[in-house]
Amino acid sequence: SRPLAPRAGAYEVSAAELKLSSDARPLRAGERRQVRLLLKTDAPLGLVAATLRFDPRRLAVRSVTQSDSLTGGAPHDTTFNHTVTPEGLILFSVTPHAAAPSLTGAGVLLVIEVEALGAGDAALGLEKDDIHVISRDGRRVVLKAVPLQLQVGSRQ
Repeated sequence: SRPLAPRAGAYEVSAAELKLSSDARPLRAGERRQVRLLLKTDAPLGLVAATLRFDPRRLAVRSVTQSDSLTGGAPHDTTFNHTVTPEGLILFSVTPHAAAPSLTGAGVLLVIEVEALGAGDAALGLEKDDIHVISRDGRRVVLKAVPLQLQVGSRQ
């Protein structure tokens, strides 16, 4: 038997950055705001899965939706799954179908609507250890994560 040949791209290294972005103004209790999860990569990604962390005493997650900016306007070509737990976790995965284009380039991956519940620091955490990406061509992908700090003031 012959040894397996390395896959094309198996020795390449690319980078991927996931960054949470929102309006910098402080939130008031009861106010809702959209937070965008931005993806920037030069790798042809076939899977993005991650866990975001938040304090459920300070923030409530009202919705999590997939953006079509990285799917070429065809979100039906992508499988998107997510769960929001009472403990303050958002678990999600985005996977393009086999015949669909890879996730690559820069754009909005998800839109998360949060509602401020109580005053204080309300971070939406994103850490490298909680992110998993797989490239379609076998290359290694180096990750960078940028979390988001939100301030919640009392209702006025």
